[in-house]
Amino acid sequence: MDYHEALAKLGIGSAHPGGFSSTRRALREAGIRPGQRVLEVGCGTGRTACELAIRYQACVTALDLRPSMLEKANQRANENGAQIEFKRVIGKRLPVLDASFDFVIVESVTVFNSIARMLSEYARVLVPGGYVLDTEMCAAATLPTEVKRAFATTYGATAVPTMSEWKDLFHQAGFADTRIVHSGSVQSGIGQEEEPDLWGLSHSETTGKEVWSIIEENQRVMSQYAHWLQYATFKAMR
Repeated sequence: MDYHEALAKLGIGSAHPGGFSSTRRALREAGIRPGQRVLEVGCGTGRTACELAIRYQACVTALDLRPSMLEKANQRANENGAQIEFKRVIGKRLPVLDASFDFVIVESVTVFNSIARMLSEYARVLVPGGYVLDTEMCAAATLPTEVKRAFATTYGATAVPTMSEWKDLFHQAGFADTRIVHSGSVQSGIGQEEEPDLWGLSHSETTGKEVWSIIEENQRVMSQYAHWLQYATFKAMR
């Protein structure tokens, strides 16, 4: 079990930097209109997808790698009356057609994968003039080897670009007018935001020592190395 699987077990839907308050702030500034087609990559338990479908009345498709997350997300959507299409990601290609979305929403997913490949996929599925809104962890400066090793071991993040390096990567993937909507420091641990989300939590899933051991290791690593990290929400046009 890795860190992401532990989050899936706990049903935590807003573990990304900045938490759900940053999500709401970014969506307010995104300019999403009712009826627009929005793809969320890495939907988790469906918190952001439901926000998009209910508050913004978008036509939402939500993707995730893990069946347990998709099951919880679908249940949340049903209980909230949100019309969302959920799909599982299998393999390296997103399971949607070329040029089929006006917005792609991503929260702390790209950095844990092949960044260039993921950005290329976002560009592929967007219509010309469409936007990606991506909140990601950023290095405050070039990371020392020790810090790189810790992040790779704990999170599977083999590269953590600086904000300027992220902008370059978006440009290389074919995006224009990449700007930072907002940014901030990375908080230590999970569940520290003002609106923690444990929607999918069940007692049986929290009894395993392995889950809490992984979460404690995350908190230790973040406490030790948080000064090396920032986060930013990037908005880039296709």
